[in-house]
Amino acid sequence: MQKNRSRQYYAFLEAWVSIIGNTVLFIIKIILGLITNSISLIADSAHTLSDVLTSAVVLIGFKVSGQPADEKHPFGHGRMESIATLIIAVLLLVVGFNFCYTSIKRFIHPPVVGGTVFVVLVMVVSAVLKEWMARLSFNLGKRIESSTLVADAWHHRSDAFASILVAIAIIAARFGYFRLDAIFGILVSLLILWVGFRLLRMSASYLIGEIPKIEFIEKVSRFALQVPGIKGVHDILVHNYGEKNIISLHIEVAKNLSLEEAHSLATTVENRIANSLDASVVAHVDLRQVPSKHKPADLERKLYQILSSLPEVLNYHAISLMSLENKDILFFHILVKREMTVGDSHLLYHKIESVLRKEWPGTEINIHIEPRTQQKEDV
Repeated sequence: MQKNRSRQYYAFLEAWVSIIGNTVLFIIKIILGLITNSISLIADSAHTLSDVLTSAVVLIGFKVSGQPADEKHPFGHGRMESIATLIIAVLLLVVGFNFCYTSIKRFIHPPVVGGTVFVVLVMVVSAVLKEWMARLSFNLGKRIESSTLVADAWHHRSDAFASILVAIAIIAARFGYFRLDAIFGILVSLLILWVGFRLLRMSASYLIGEIPKIEFIEKVSRFALQVPGIKGVHDILVHNYGEKNIISLHIEVAKNLSLEEAHSLATTVENRIANSLDASVVAHVDLRQVPSKHKPADLERKLYQILSSLPEVLNYHAISLMSLENKDILFFHILVKREMTVGDSHLLYHKIESVLRKEWPGTEINIHIEPRTQQKEDV
């Protein structure tokens, strides 16, 4: 809970600084844009206004994401942060498309654009302030690992770059190059669209179910392996809900452990990871697996040679090889005629088992015999 309050504090700080700063800049830019008839400046003012809206989305997003878990949302509301990022991206795309269209029209029919040194200086100061806001947002976003604050930071930085372009366009207009204003309006619009698409892809990827960073997986594995008695870790899965992670993993233990001992090890692993990473953890116990001395391709080729020599075997599938510390276990299914009796299938089982044991001494053989239910190609 303390961590959640800390995240909200930093998010609200970033949002209010952005809202107040961008509101002031928007008022200044829109007045100067209308006075000078500069489409690039008007587009930039709209970009700044969208910063106010996105910061409001940050406020709402963190307010909702900070709510505790409930009956319908047992893992909390943390993904609201990514939904907020998605909303920011959509707002940027709408603004970008609209001003790109307007800028293209003004390129075809360029109006007279005014501007003074004072306006240029205002745009340079605006760029400096926006870059400061961007760095503040990046710093706070990285501190609390928030994609929403990082998204807002990119929004600020794109506005800073846009302000520089507008300043250049106004200078060019003073020398009669009015189309340059429309060109820079298009560039500002494309910049807005680029940031929007980037944030849209990032937030959508997370909501769909993006794999965690390799560093996080390594942490989970390291914490599990620190528990005495754990021989290996595999199949680590992570489902992220903002601050809350739901983790499942397979731990490998020696085969001579009792069920009670294995359960105790699994509980220890779950508690260690849960306390270290603030997560909900489920550990599944497996027997210790080691690299097999058999190559899968060689094994399947030899298995084909053996089974194809037996007329009773019509087909085979579902080959699986598990390698433990002291032996390999081979599983596979074979298809036989529906008319085969239980006695004949029993004899066939031992016949195949006997041949395979000679080929792979020490390997445990498990064969599932099933009747053919439809016409299939023979082995």
